[in-house]
Amino acid sequence: MYFRKFLVFSKFANYSKIMSKNQTSKRSNVRKHLNEIVLLRSLACISIVFYHSIRSAQKTIPQIPELYNKFISAITTLFTFGTPTFIFISILLITYSYPNGLPKDFLSRRFKLIFIPYISMAIIYPILIGLNAKTPVYEIISNIYSYLLGGYHGYFILIIFQFYLLIFFFNRFLKNSNPLKIIIFSLLINVAYLAIFNFTNNPIDNQWFDNFWQREFIIPFVGWISYFSIAYYSGMYMNEFLNILSKYKFLIISSTILIAIVTTILIYLKLMPGTSKSVGMLFFTTGMIGCLYLLAIQIKKLPRALVLINNYSFPIYLLHLLCIAIFRGIMSYLNLELGIISVIPYFIISLIGPICIAYVANKFAFGKYIVGKVNVIKNKQLAS
Repeated sequence: MYFRKFLVFSKFANYSKIMSKNQTSKRSNVRKHLNEIVLLRSLACISIVFYHSIRSAQKTIPQIPELYNKFISAITTLFTFGTPTFIFISILLITYSYPNGLPKDFLSRRFKLIFIPYISMAIIYPILIGLNAKTPVYEIISNIYSYLLGGYHGYFILIIFQFYLLIFFFNRFLKNSNPLKIIIFSLLINVAYLAIFNFTNNPIDNQWFDNFWQREFIIPFVGWISYFSIAYYSGMYMNEFLNILSKYKFLIISSTILIAIVTTILIYLKLMPGTSKSVGMLFFTTGMIGCLYLLAIQIKKLPRALVLINNYSFPIYLLHLLCIAIFRGIMSYLNLELGIISVIPYFIISLIGPICIAYVANKFAFGKYIVGKVNVIKNKQLAS
């Protein structure tokens, strides 16, 4: 059984040699739009919004028993798979869309449409938060500097740009390498890197190292490299990727469920940090991506709501915490406490609010550089 599995992965690993000979013919019938990516992106977006909605509701519940609080935190951590999924999607689409090399304007275009909105929100968030809390100007400036270095939820953009550069400079090497060896090597590096920061303490008594050990270790691409390698070769060899998913779907689904249970228990017992940057979440997210992809390829027509969320996914990611903060401020001003029920309005406002803001902002030429660009994929473009 295991020998047969190895043969399948070996075929996938050796496929790069075949592709180099007849790549043009293989790509002649490439699909313009990947229906499954739309589902993946929209569900990843929903998971992130739902996670922050629950976390925000937890803060408003007075005297919640520690037992329940730990259990909720452990369960909701599973929803953090959304951020690494965005990274996976970004890399897969690049290698799927540009198998013969990146276009000349690749980096400049993405800098304008992705990195500039990241900078804009890194400035807007600290200013709005500072003004609301009457924070001194020098602290606001310090917070802006911290946000620009990845100190807010938009940090994944810094990681994606590191992978853009990795593809830009090492694309030829990656294309000519053995996919299986690269994936295994990157997985080992990724696990070792996360394990260091998950299970050890800072060995150096220094404020910079303390900050890096507590949070900033997530910024270097090494902490996400396995998602990159799997996505890179999945997009490059899409047919082989789909065949592997189909052939081992029972193994993928069952192992993902098992990993979810084990990860939840370890987080509950505080034997593993409850974040998307833990070793357990690395394996869970990888399995979850496989499960969602299996689901996506079975769906012939996507609901309009999911297509809409896909189109506004980037603005939703950037703006949803701002909308939560505004709603929380209104509730506080009105002296209203909804308890755990507040998850529902938080979730709804986190989706609808960014969509409305982005819709209006994108009516202006500069809007997409502040809140992010809105996609224009329509249902009819997703016909199978």
